[in-house]
Amino acid sequence: MKQMAIGIMLAAALAVQTPVLAAEAALPKQKVLHVQVEGAREERTANLWMSKNGYYLYVLPQFTASAEEPGKDIVFAKANGSFFMRIEPLASGTDIAKVRENVKKELRAVAKPRDLAINEQPAEFPSNARMHFHMRAGTAKLEKDVLLLEVGGRLFRVTLHMPTGEGAEGLTPSLWQMLWTLAPLPTYK
Repeated sequence: MKQMAIGIMLAAALAVQTPVLAAEAALPKQKVLHVQVEGAREERTANLWMSKNGYYLYVLPQFTASAEEPGKDIVFAKANGSFFMRIEPLASGTDIAKVRENVKKELRAVAKPRDLAINEQPAEFPSNARMHFHMRAGTAKLEKDVLLLEVGGRLFRVTLHMPTGEGAEGLTPSLWQMLWTLAPLPTYK
C-alpha cells in the first residue's frame, strides 16, 4: 500500500514536470555564434550548458563553464583563466540601487568606474534583455565590466574580467557573444 502511494505521487510529479522537461530538451544542443576577431567575422559553434542556478547559455569550445560557489557560475578561457565571466542570478525584488553601489565599490579596486552609454554597448545586444546598468573600470592591463541584466524576467549580475593585450582579440569578443545567449531555463519560476 505504501509503495503504491509513493508510485502514485511519483507519477503525479512526473506528469507535472513532463511539459517543462520537454521544453528544456527542445533547446538546441549547439548554436553558431558570430565572433568579431581582428576585423573579421567568424562563425564558431558553441555547446549548450545548463546551470543548476536556473539558466542556460552556449559555451564555445575554448572555454569551460562550471559552478563556482553557491549561486554563482563561472565561464573561463581554457588557455588563460584570467579571461572569465561570472554569472550570478539575483532574486526578484533585488534592490538595484544597492547592487549598483556595491558594483561601484568593487570596480574602484581596479580604477575609477564609469557608466557606459547605450552607444558604447557591445554589438548584438539581445532584444530579449534589458540592461539596468553597465559599468566599466580599466587599466592598461585589465578591463572589468559589471552588468545588471534582466532576461526573461530574471535578474543577472554579470562580471567580465578581461585582460588587455595578448589573447584579448579573440577571447574578449567570445565572452560577449556567449553572454548574449544567456536565458532562464523553462523550468525556472
